[in-house]
Amino acid sequence: MSDLQKMFWGDQLKAILRQNNPRSVRWCPMMIKIALHIQMQSPSAYKYLRESGILQLPSQRRLFDFTHFTEAKDGIQDTLLNLLEKKLEKKISATHERYFNVLFDEMTIHQNLVVTRNGDIVGFTSPTKVGKSVALLEAHLEGREMKRDKAKKVLVFMLQGITIDIHEVVAVYPTTELNAQQLFTRAWDVIYNLEIRDMRVLSLIFDGASCNKKFIMMHFKYGSSSDFVYSTRNVAATEERPLFFIVDPPHLLKTIRNCFSNSYGHKHTRNMWKNGQKISWEAIEMLHSVSVAEKYKIHKLNQAHVRLTPFSRMNVKLATQTMSASVVQALVSYEQDSRFNGLINSELKNFNLIVTTFFDCLNGSNDPDGKRNKRNSHLQPYYSLQDERFKILKQDVLGFFQEWHDDAEQEVGLSKEAKERRTISDQSYQSLHITIYGFCGAVQYLLCKGAPSVDAKTFNQDKLEQYFGLMKMAGGASNNPTKHAVIQKTIAYTAQKACALPKKKGNTMAERKHLIVDQEALPVRSRSKK
Repeated sequence: MSDLQKMFWGDQLKAILRQNNPRSVRWCPMMIKIALHIQMQSPSAYKYLRESGILQLPSQRRLFDFTHFTEAKDGIQDTLLNLLEKKLEKKISATHERYFNVLFDEMTIHQNLVVTRNGDIVGFTSPTKVGKSVALLEAHLEGREMKRDKAKKVLVFMLQGITIDIHEVVAVYPTTELNAQQLFTRAWDVIYNLEIRDMRVLSLIFDGASCNKKFIMMHFKYGSSSDFVYSTRNVAATEERPLFFIVDPPHLLKTIRNCFSNSYGHKHTRNMWKNGQKISWEAIEMLHSVSVAEKYKIHKLNQAHVRLTPFSRMNVKLATQTMSASVVQALVSYEQDSRFNGLINSELKNFNLIVTTFFDCLNGSNDPDGKRNKRNSHLQPYYSLQDERFKILKQDVLGFFQEWHDDAEQEVGLSKEAKERRTISDQSYQSLHITIYGFCGAVQYLLCKGAPSVDAKTFNQDKLEQYFGLMKMAGGASNNPTKHAVIQKTIAYTAQKACALPKKKGNTMAERKHLIVDQEALPVRSRSKK
């Protein structure tokens, strides 16, 4: 048996021998974490397993002390941060391990008010002190009472280690319609709370929402190698240090693929041309059509890749398989086929290959055995400041889109709207600049600080997406938990995270994780003596 199985069956035997006095059982910390994970996913299943006698498990009252070791509140989770600070003191052994990424995104919640045991009504948004004062003043001047809005979403901030395996939720803010000013205040509040604990924030990672773009523009430009703001000075740091901005590469890949899919296809909002050659989605549709009957296909395209729906447009896997080297190889093999009627050309192939190269360089391997690295060197970790991929990203990838954008701008006889339809969207073009320069700057800065290697896989929102999946999965039939449930489950997730395996089926590629017996004591709620 494995160490985990030995621990489990050892605790089962110990509990069976003490059935007459279950309170005398001293459960192994790892067993408590396993029990917490089962309880979090399905309380009814946990109750059935325990009461039927199939397994010996801690009582739900006992688990309550571990899932409620601190009060559930909005905003900065001070208790979780203090626990993380103590954990890092034991785990960190080098300076480069003190640099982290902060991921943030919103998750839709159920608009419901919950009355806690203390009698508090939970479910409203919680403005900052300044925002509350302004709202009270406005209400007073207008002769009305200040309205309290129900929270529609929660804005979650997660701390992720770059060269150390750490990812913790550090703040949860309920929101209605998030604006750039609110995001600015909350993001810097999180950064300051991390920096005072010597958790050095190197970059912020987010999706391409318009609110996030406005948030970036609120900062002074720190770097001078790009037309866009991709870094700013980290004013919360004790020394002069940059803070980099990165748009989540999987989200960015989807937006580029969506622009491509609307070029002479789907919504027909784009007519993409480059150097006099048509870049059309019709070529992808025809490629799928002519290869349906083939038994062995080079590519992986199927109906879901070609006929996109609102749901499939959000699927990262479909986007990566569409914008891939195998599709380029298949297009080359059909280049002389009369059925394509000239749809396959050098610019179409180059466009697909450039986007594939961009994503590979920023995606990392996520392969501990290194098998994928042998086939694709772009997936390897970054070891040197002279890595050729920095040049590929800035010159080849950005150069391709820069030239394309400039050519479209210089076309004569076209309106401004027609010129914009010739290439990818301005939002995607801007995000490419920010992401490439922000990513290269962050990796090079970390290598200068002594990091032996940097894996590009740590510069995306996968961990945060997996956290959202766990929160929704823990809600049972309801995919949208309440605000109170999100914060409470976040505390429980922190307690049993060693056993929290992400879903294999989802919009992210979960790492192959093997559970290791973790005997570290869990934080526990102190019971007041009567």
